[in-house]
Amino acid sequence: MKKNSTLTELLVGIFFIGVLIQIACLIFWKDCLYNSIGAWSGIIICLFSAISMKHSIEESLDYGETGAAKHMWIGYLTRMLVTLVVAGIVIYFKLGNYITLLVGLFSLKLAAYMQPFVHKIFLRFRKSEDFHE
Repeated sequence: MKKNSTLTELLVGIFFIGVLIQIACLIFWKDCLYNSIGAWSGIIICLFSAISMKHSIEESLDYGETGAAKHMWIGYLTRMLVTLVVAGIVIYFKLGNYITLLVGLFSLKLAAYMQPFVHKIFLRFRKSEDFHE
């Protein structure tokens, strides 16, 4: 059975977007640490959400139709609660910029759109590794 690398590709995409956001923070804002904390808080939330979604989907396959729907709903509520709590802490205590936090949160969506391109890059690396073996 082949290993499905979709989650890995998605995580790489999220991290890559985080690096791009970090570069933008360095270039465009004077208070880089404040903006970076906001952005990386959003990125970390997205990494957690992607991993949580994968596990939630895989576990829901073990339940029946109604059990799977309930399990997916609980996973969704958990992800939203974690997102709201972490974002709330960052915003309430003024630990990071809420705008860059929101940009970081959107990295999950952007990485999902980038995943086919990241997949092609992964395939090229695998082909070159197979060639060198």
